[in-house]
Amino acid sequence: MMKNKFFPISVWYSSGEATPLFSRNIWERDIANIKKLGFNAVRGWVSWAHTEPEPGKFIFDDVDLLMDLAEKNGLRVILQIYLEAAPDWVVHHYPDAKFTTESDHTIYPQASPGLCPDHPGVKEVATRWMVALASHVKDKPAFYGWDVWSEPHTIQWAMPQHLYGSMFCYCRYTVLKFREWLKRKYGTIENLNKAWRIGFGRTFTDWEMVEPPRYNVLHYACDFYDWNLFLMDRLAEILRWKAETVKKVAPESYVTSHAASSCIYSGPIYGSPDDWRMARCSKALDAWGTSYYPKHSGLIKPMDPAERMAGIDAIRSASSAAGKTFWIGEFQCGPGVSGLRVGDPVTPDDMQVWIWSIIARGAKGLNFYHYYPMFIGTESTGFGIVNLDGSVTERAVATGETARKINEYSDLFVEAEPVKAEVAILYNELSYLKVSRYIRRNRSPLISPRDSIIGVYRALFERNIPVDFIHLEDVIQGILRKYKLLYMPFSIMIYPEACKKIAEFVKNGGIVISEARTGWNDETERADKVIPGFGLSEVFCCKERLIREQEKTEIRIIKASISTPLLSLGDRLTGMVYEEALDALPGGEVIAEFPDGSPAIVVGSYGRGKTVFIGSFLGMAYERYRNANNGLLLKGFLKWAGIQAPVEIADIPEEQLVESRVLEGKGFKVLITINYGEREVTPTLKLRVPAREYQTYDMIAEKKVPCEYKDGFLILTTTLKPSGVWVVKIT
Repeated sequence: MMKNKFFPISVWYSSGEATPLFSRNIWERDIANIKKLGFNAVRGWVSWAHTEPEPGKFIFDDVDLLMDLAEKNGLRVILQIYLEAAPDWVVHHYPDAKFTTESDHTIYPQASPGLCPDHPGVKEVATRWMVALASHVKDKPAFYGWDVWSEPHTIQWAMPQHLYGSMFCYCRYTVLKFREWLKRKYGTIENLNKAWRIGFGRTFTDWEMVEPPRYNVLHYACDFYDWNLFLMDRLAEILRWKAETVKKVAPESYVTSHAASSCIYSGPIYGSPDDWRMARCSKALDAWGTSYYPKHSGLIKPMDPAERMAGIDAIRSASSAAGKTFWIGEFQCGPGVSGLRVGDPVTPDDMQVWIWSIIARGAKGLNFYHYYPMFIGTESTGFGIVNLDGSVTERAVATGETARKINEYSDLFVEAEPVKAEVAILYNELSYLKVSRYIRRNRSPLISPRDSIIGVYRALFERNIPVDFIHLEDVIQGILRKYKLLYMPFSIMIYPEACKKIAEFVKNGGIVISEARTGWNDETERADKVIPGFGLSEVFCCKERLIREQEKTEIRIIKASISTPLLSLGDRLTGMVYEEALDALPGGEVIAEFPDGSPAIVVGSYGRGKTVFIGSFLGMAYERYRNANNGLLLKGFLKWAGIQAPVEIADIPEEQLVESRVLEGKGFKVLITINYGEREVTPTLKLRVPAREYQTYDMIAEKKVPCEYKDGFLILTTTLKPSGVWVVKIT
């Protein structure tokens, strides 16, 4: 539950790395405007370098000014701390704390990226600074909470071109931590040798001999995976240190952190975070979040609704699995700029759609980046909600109006949670690592776990089905019992312990859908005798006969099956990357084939449950090529499993994308409907609810709306313009 039932809707404001220090009268004007627009909080950044220019000399004048003006205007304050901006005296005192690459190059911290926090001296003085700041603000009336780490990464913001693609950190302090991590995992040096002996192997006689891998070796992988798993755990450990430091001093404060983007987009590789590890790092962390830039200038094109919401649902799922709330740490509210690249304009309609689609997924805070456009550096003139001269834009007014509405009903939005999902999509960190290992070696951009996972999500999004993403390690802990159906869109590498839980899930009545070469390797990159591996061939009732690479292939339905209720005989699907010919085992039935007639899809029965194994990557192909039959196959599995959308949407064209999501609280529901299309529509919304008398109220227009209860549905109708949003409270 949020602190004091407060739902923060803030705008970033204060002097910082890319914003100059204005005069006090400009601050007074701007903070008053933020309140007038409709926001209830401001978010300021606090740089270590700027606020401790000499050891033990703390200057928090800007923080005090922000607190005083926020209090005067009835706003709360969230502080974003930047330890990455290390004071120069720290660099001078601890020259051996520089980040170090795999080739022993050191990175001189030009204000960024700071120094390696594994260095005990650096950690000590950084802790002292956080304690001083927390002590200074904890009793300020306007103070609300923290974001203790913006977009965590092993090394941030620095762009040493001669070291592009390097890994970090190989300083002696991080290597010591890696050895301790290995000791906890393996116990003895003999066990480590046994695990790392696959391929050419190692023969360590002492822990002091153990070094992290510095490059890929053809037949040797276990050290690579251990090193990357360690880096993920290390980021979570650093976040835990930051969160617990400020929480100990200011125990009533709300503590958060946010990723640059969800790990489902690129995987937790080379020093990037794993959302699930970060969210569960400590009880001191109240919320995990993400940055949200759908029209960032760094994108090839703006993100469409399915792409955007996949990342948000992943952040929500990771936070929920840790018992945490989630929020948006940086919410785009102005056009993106990156160097010489300029993103598409951000419109008032964009802001309305973006905000409500995230609220519909249960977010508990929104932080808009930034009040002014950036004045300095790579992003100058980008991302502001007002103009460079401080004049207010239409999108600022529209965003503020929406903020005011959310604040008006904050008690509802704080309490309400999304309807529980019956479908889970597996996020498989090991498969991302395997792909990253070979893309660096063989340059194979065709293979994309991201597109696989988003392609499956897209089909369910189009069906208005709530979806959770689940972590591979949580499968081992038994999370599957919460669901009816599991998609495994890209699981070429897997923990054998997870395979046992998947088998148990199916045996007890669950349904699992998986794709080519599932269980190709375990976490050491060892192959089993049969693929699908580690017992999954028995679960999926098939095994690999042969496999060939194929950039794009066709799969034809050759047999009617209750598992494919939306397809007909002869329908053609698109696959890619592999044609994996399958042999059906007892309990398996071939329902589709590749162009050469070899079996492509096998439907299986195992215990009380059912499985489908597809010998190609259909989710990835759906994301790349949008063959409608791929979508119908994936959507049909839901019907087969008896999974229905909480809200059925009727009376709209087939190609028109309308989403309707439900939030639930004690004695009420909130129905949020969004028209993502370019045409006006009049959808009929059929909400599955018990037979009772209901009242429905339009929360934006502030008026009652008619409804009808019939045959198990509460039925409502509205007209939505393009980018139109309808928010209805149901009691």
